[in-house]
Amino acid sequence: MYLSGLLELACSVGLLTKRRWAGLLSAGLLLGVWPANIDMAVVATKQSKPKWYRAGLWARVPVQLPLIGIALSAWNDVRKTSVSD
Repeated sequence: MYLSGLLELACSVGLLTKRRWAGLLSAGLLLGVWPANIDMAVVATKQSKPKWYRAGLWARVPVQLPLIGIALSAWNDVRKTSVSD
């Protein structure tokens, strides 16, 4: 859990500073934690957690798909820029 948080921070810094690796690593990280986020939502539903909590957990599951696309787009943009420079 701490490792994914540290990787998220590193990715955010990398994206802000337009590092070549940041978009690809961000997409991989989002894809890697997606099953865990689904599991958290399922477990919270089975445990009858508060409705607002379950809604938040379920809401982030489909949101990760466009975020993966955005991360790959950022990687592609930086890759194109660094190749043409």
